Amino acid sequence: EGLLSVASGRGRKPDGARQKRIVEATIQSKPKGQTHWSTRTLAKEYGVSHTTVMRIWQAHQLKPHLQRTFKVSRDPKFLEKLTDVIGVYMNPPLNAVVLCVDEKSQIQPLDRTQPGLPIKKGRCGTMTHDYKRNGTTTLFAALNAVLGALCALPVLQNFSAYRVLHLQHHQNLGAAGDPDHYSNYTRWTWMIFLINWLRLLLGYPVYILAIPFLAFRAGSWPDRLGILAEIKVCGLVGTLVAAVLPWTWLLHGWVIPMFLINSMVNVRGMSQHTLLIHSNDPVLGTRSILTSPLVRFFMCNENYHLEHHLYPRVPWHQLSELHRVLAPDLRQQGAPYIRSYLTFVREFIRDSFRRSPLGWTQDPK
Repeated sequence: EGLLSVASGRGRKPDGARQKRIVEATIQSKPKGQTHWSTRTLAKEYGVSHTTVMRIWQAHQLKPHLQRTFKVSRDPKFLEKLTDVIGVYMNPPLNAVVLCVDEKSQIQPLDRTQPGLPIKKGRCGTMTHDYKRNGTTTLFAALNAVLGALCALPVLQNFSAYRVLHLQHHQNLGAAGDPDHYSNYTRWTWMIFLINWLRLLLGYPVYILAIPFLAFRAGSWPDRLGILAEIKVCGLVGTLVAAVLPWTWLLHGWVIPMFLINSMVNVRGMSQHTLLIHSNDPVLGTRSILTSPLVRFFMCNENYHLEHHLYPRVPWHQLSELHRVLAPDLRQQGAPYIRSYLTFVREFIRDSFRRSPLGWTQDPK
């Protein structure tokens, strides 16, 4: 008879049913007269040690004492549903297709495309609006990609390619892997001098060709398929339009306005990081242009590029308000604000010639 009894002390572990009851009690009930369970009160309720309750909580990442940062579902079937949903991602059946319909497009347990900036005095922690889908998608994400491609088509841009390079730029600001940091392509200062001036004078036609090429090399296979698909659609649409509309209409109604407008957009792009000394600093490595309301409207508030880099999750139409809130603190940190795009062009001409166009950008060793 003694062989069949369970000895007291260490070594006993609650069975699966008891563990489930402890988890359900933690998230669905409260002890009388108290706001939440403690390990000792719950251990006394279920006849186990408080260390056992602690291990169960740790295994399920339960923290009922953290009221401000922890929230649990009151659904009595929550644990079963959570296990089933996470199991599909962690150990999917062979050739399975998962369709998820929810009003929250980012409810899936996915990683962000870049680490958020940590919390600091005067600034909350940040999180990007983009996330790694790892083979999953949402209706919003799919519509965002289609709409982006349609908007890029009239100006001969490639949305899929731009997205690849833009995310790399945010992840590696001013460092190795940043496609906008020209020191990654050459160590010769005269070559960087030449690239900057070619970008200022001929930037848009070059970018039409360079962005898909660079992104195709750096992107994944799904990215490459998207790039090629957009190139094909652009070619088909362009051929159709050229066959239907008179050439003079295209010249005066599309080609000339497109190049004039995108020349200004090119200056906007250069103003964001060009010739900044502290290129990899979160604050000192990005400019904001304090231009007029009319220019801000046509630039979709992208003149507030420093604020965009610090808080990429903030939509474009809220960047002006974000600037108003952050400007005092950023000025104290030496943020490179300038008055206008014309001011940037003048500073670029002056500073590009002040720096020697010969030599190395870094020690060749």
